[in-house]
Amino acid sequence: MYKGDVMNEKYEILLESWATIKDNCSELNEINLDELKHLIYNTYHFFKSEIGESKEINRSILALYNHIAGVSFYFVSNFAEGMTESVSSTFEDFLLGLCYVIEEGFDAGYTANPLPLGLGKHTPAGCANPEAEMTSYESFEKAFDKNVHDLQENCDME
Repeated sequence: MYKGDVMNEKYEILLESWATIKDNCSELNEINLDELKHLIYNTYHFFKSEIGESKEINRSILALYNHIAGVSFYFVSNFAEGMTESVSSTFEDFLLGLCYVIEEGFDAGYTANPLPLGLGKHTPAGCANPEAEMTSYESFEKAFDKNVHDLQENCDME
């Protein structure tokens, strides 16, 4: 199997997963949030390796970006029963961050594999947006949990 075949297979799996979530967004209660977290992480690394040094997105994979943007739209103004506002807002932050790095590139940030967060919120002058370290899934989860905690503590969210 050639590298292109592996990329195509990964792309098809990601595309199907994002399309399913996008189709179910009106029923946010039915979205498996742990699965969505893994999907965000895996998609970040897919785009990072696919875009690579060229810093250009191949038109053939733009449908994937479209689904990600569609899912992020639902987290901007909705959250499921049993999902706190801080968790919903954290998903929004991570999804907007994912869209941002796909659009702008993967080399902006302080950590080795940064995913900027809080792009939809005001950041005071002189302050950097928080970012998730995407080197490992464990560091991604820590950043996710920290963002939830920070929103609860600093933004009066539950």
